[in-house]
Amino acid sequence: MVNSLFSNHLIILSSKTAPLSSSLPKGAREQKENTLYLWEREQLYEHSELTTAGEGHPSSGTMCHLLPQGERKMHFTLHTSLKHKAAFTLAEVLITLGIIGVVAAMTMPTIVANYQSKMFATKLKHAHSLLQNALNLYKAKNNCDNLLCLADTSKTSAQVANELATVVDGAIICKTRDSKYCAPYSIKENSPTYKENGVYAAAYAMGWQGRMYLKNGLIISITQYDACKKTLTTPERDENGNETGGTVSYDVDRCAQIAVDTNGQSLPNQIGVDIMRYDINSEGKLICSHQDLLNNALLYDKVEYTRYNFGDEVK
Repeated sequence: MVNSLFSNHLIILSSKTAPLSSSLPKGAREQKENTLYLWEREQLYEHSELTTAGEGHPSSGTMCHLLPQGERKMHFTLHTSLKHKAAFTLAEVLITLGIIGVVAAMTMPTIVANYQSKMFATKLKHAHSLLQNALNLYKAKNNCDNLLCLADTSKTSAQVANELATVVDGAIICKTRDSKYCAPYSIKENSPTYKENGVYAAAYAMGWQGRMYLKNGLIISITQYDACKKTLTTPERDENGNETGGTVSYDVDRCAQIAVDTNGQSLPNQIGVDIMRYDINSEGKLICSHQDLLNNALLYDKVEYTRYNFGDEVK
């Protein structure tokens, strides 16, 4: 078998001396000759590896001597370059990792912010749908033309919450402020507009009376008023939130107010992010107090707000 392989390759090698087609240009003919020459020697070497060390193995020198003396070194260099693939150096790997790290540091904050924005928007949409379905179901069960049958000015906040809880699957009414989901907490406006004595302050507190919660942490808080249309008065403040000694009056049409917190007392507790407020007006209609912020979630799957903390100095 070995002798047969040798004979075949000797025939192939001898074929190199055969003239190529004279119709080829000189440059193309030389390129074809070089390509055939290298291929023949590579095939010759690969077949030599099938033999034993004593019968034509390269270490014995038998097959090597089939090549001309001046071409043995080129033959082994060619074979080695084909057997070993090029690899990255340590410096190249470190540089690549460094570039990836810089790009990640620049893009990750945006990616995280977009993810959080979409997450808050999804929860707001769910809470909005849940509230609307509950109110519509309440009207249907009680044969009401509008929501004034629920937001009756003769009722207390606790009474309204108990009635609404009957159509909210899994709702639990707060009986005391001491439980996990019933403790009062402060709410921030969508942007730091409420100021008090030079610092940003809470817009209002989420009380425990008239509050229900679900097992997923969603909170619905109801404040019932004894009149729908009224004039409210608040202390006048300067640009830093300091009281000037005067008062500011404004008219409202609000029989009841409903606040929905999509994640309970978890932060940020901010209007338009995880909290949305609604009013039931004197016509018995549900009006979102921040419709533009709600539209961001409903239409664009995002929330928009300014991050700030209570007690931050007014800028």
